[in-house]
Amino acid sequence: MSFLDGEKQPRYEEEDSPQHEYNALVDYIHNVELRKADDAQDVQDDNIEYKRPWYAPWKKIEIRQQGKSVPDDWMHADIKHGISSGDVDPRRRQFGFNELESPEENLVLKFIGFFRGPVLYVMEGAVALAGGLREWVDFGVIIGILLLNAFVGFYQEKQAGDIVAQLKKGIALRTIVIRDGQEQEVEARMLVPGDIVVIEEGSTIPADCELLADYKDKDGSRAREVFEKVKAETKKEKTEDEEDSYGKGPSILAADQSAITGESLAVDKYHGDIAFYTTICKRGKVFARVKMTAPISFVGKTAALVLGSNEKGHFVKVMNIIAGTLLVLVIVFLFAVWIGCFFRNVEIAQPRDNNLLVYTLIFAVIGVPVGLPVVTTTTLAVGAAYLAKRQAIVQKLTSIESLAGCDILCSDKTGTLTANKLSIHEPYTAEGVDMDWMMCVAALASSHNVKSLDPIDKITISTLKEYPKATEMLKTGWVTKDFRPFDPVSKRITSIVERDGITYTCAKGAPNSILKMCACPPQTAQAFRDQTMEFASRGFRSLGVAVQENNGDWQVLENVESLEHLGSTQNSSNAYKPWKTRLPTSQQPIDSLVGALTAAGAHLGHNHSEWNPSMRPYIYGTRHGQSIIDLEQTLVAIRRAAAVVRGVVERDGIVLFVGGKTRTTIVKRATERAAEKLEGNGFCVPNNWLPGTLTNRYRLLPGGKPEQPPPLPDLVVFSNPQTYPHALRECALTRVPTVGLMDSDGDPRGVTYAIPANDDSERAGELIINLLAEAGAEGLMVRRELEESRQKAQRVKQRKQADGA
Repeated sequence: MSFLDGEKQPRYEEEDSPQHEYNALVDYIHNVELRKADDAQDVQDDNIEYKRPWYAPWKKIEIRQQGKSVPDDWMHADIKHGISSGDVDPRRRQFGFNELESPEENLVLKFIGFFRGPVLYVMEGAVALAGGLREWVDFGVIIGILLLNAFVGFYQEKQAGDIVAQLKKGIALRTIVIRDGQEQEVEARMLVPGDIVVIEEGSTIPADCELLADYKDKDGSRAREVFEKVKAETKKEKTEDEEDSYGKGPSILAADQSAITGESLAVDKYHGDIAFYTTICKRGKVFARVKMTAPISFVGKTAALVLGSNEKGHFVKVMNIIAGTLLVLVIVFLFAVWIGCFFRNVEIAQPRDNNLLVYTLIFAVIGVPVGLPVVTTTTLAVGAAYLAKRQAIVQKLTSIESLAGCDILCSDKTGTLTANKLSIHEPYTAEGVDMDWMMCVAALASSHNVKSLDPIDKITISTLKEYPKATEMLKTGWVTKDFRPFDPVSKRITSIVERDGITYTCAKGAPNSILKMCACPPQTAQAFRDQTMEFASRGFRSLGVAVQENNGDWQVLENVESLEHLGSTQNSSNAYKPWKTRLPTSQQPIDSLVGALTAAGAHLGHNHSEWNPSMRPYIYGTRHGQSIIDLEQTLVAIRRAAAVVRGVVERDGIVLFVGGKTRTTIVKRATERAAEKLEGNGFCVPNNWLPGTLTNRYRLLPGGKPEQPPPLPDLVVFSNPQTYPHALRECALTRVPTVGLMDSDGDPRGVTYAIPANDDSERAGELIINLLAEAGAEGLMVRRELEESRQKAQRVKQRKQADGA
């Protein structure tokens, strides 16, 4: 069914059953296509009319619309009935569609524009001169270069423009409007001044709208009471506490106006306030009246000012400077040639091969780089084709060089440029927490308005398609009592839900914000922060999830990226799973460890020209051209790796220490001592790694595959992993986690637990290996104590049984 103006579609009736909300949510999970990117809306706006003067058809003169205002009698529609369908067409004829339209571009003039420029003018003059002298070879070559330059540039920009036009057609904004007493969904471009629309959480405001009443106040009685109260308040003197809400009443909507003002905090809106076009509703559901459509809206006027300017880009300015300089030099040389020819009595056009015009043509072609336009255009076209393969659309070829030559980039407050793709990796949960329960809580702490979901809520709910048990949990009779959207101050979303008489308060937000709500032990809190920092160093952003039952203590569930599927072992029941274990922190004094690392030269990286971009989070800076490694990051990585080694040994796992090809006896002996410290849980490869040690070990063993094949190691510790790339590949194929020192020229993504440090320093390598060995020895001691306590308990039990017998 088409949703053009006048065609009505009945709105889904809101059922009284509270479970209707969760049924709709489950239907959305089943039907949604799990996408890794969110649709983005990018509309180029303009509300200016243009006129081309007859004497300069390539120029545009702005003609602004003046004195266009909406009649007051159009603003009296009732929120129950809205305007009638018969009023729509007359209003649209006067104000047009509710959209910002760019002036149509004349393709002929656009093609001619590729023949404009100082160098091109000289080349065109040379074409005319060569044609007059009947130098057809020169004539054909130069005109071929001109046409090639124009066709390449015109084709690339037209192709990009067509793609953008298709994208605009596919992202038409829709909204709910009340006409003839019925709610119907139409395209936002069909709105006219005076329309009554419904604005709800997560939706884009379709025009400049006056807020009338809350959606629950369908008869407007509550709004009238507020207006009467506001009139009474304005007669009183305001206090400091009433500074923000004085004379306004309660807030009924919060709007994200960051696209207009740059302010990241949502702005509260009250009865009678104007919600601006293209802003986003973050909280509330209200009735609103369209005051001004897009062309005469606040954003429309702003877009007119921006698009009215036609400033040239950096690339065009540089090329014009170069071409202008060359043109001046050519004119100077031609002037000198003409003077010389005058004194030598050279004729202007005769004889054919020795005249003033021939010399002019020669100097014009030699003095101006005729190949410059086609070379630059072709190079930019190749760049545009490459970017198109990476899903980047280049509307103007010269913008490629403008961005490439950028000295200062002002990005968003996160300091990053992203691919506009959201995805959730395998979540990490606290010990004893069910993964499906955690994903269910994450969905409960999200908006359930499936028609206009926040991007983070959208990917959170969509990911439940991969967790069928979590989806089934949503069908067990949940009732939403209260929902509080994302608060930029507290940095979390909170929802209060009820099931089987038990009230659950679910929260989702920034890890630190979630952690502050929970009474966690210090070790748990520190491990939580360390893991969040470790994920952040690899470019991942973390979300925390917590739940509170019947006003009890908050339980943190930790929805951060998982380390699952990194390890493998033959004895799966006894395997160490770091993603399922609360890791303790190192007891080593921080100050002394920093001093020892500094003395060992662990902070000294390679020459800055050799650094690997993946090591950026671990680089503190440069000094005398040498990268300096951030020892704070090194400490975090050492604590993490030590906890992993300790946990592996505590669970009777195997740790394999690997030296290096270029290592001296210091590190080799350190690896041997480390293996000896762990006794039966430690082994070492002090020298060369034999290819196939993990992936092809049965063929390497004498006599073929034994009856009881040796288990794979549970963890491999490298003192210099860059010297053993094939060993890292074997660990990855067999899913064995790795620990390794990584210098500034290495790629930390190849190691599970990378420790940023100078891998050329023997003392640094020895120090870190000793720390890991001590952690493993602690795990060995803990395991023995547990075994002794179990044996003691068993003996006591046997003694009691014997006494009873």
